Amino acid sequence: MLAGVDFIGNCVVFYCHDGNHNVLFGKRSCLSRDDIGKWDIG
Repeated sequence: MLAGVDFIGNCVVFYCHDGNHNVLFGKRSCLSRDDIGKWDIG
């Protein structure tokens, strides 16, 4: 199967904030497919 040919590839990005310009980040684990150990938004 090919993305964009056999099915639509979707991605969702979200930001968690408290209204005081503080944004929540999560650190990607060693089990991540890519960007291991990098900080990431939702």
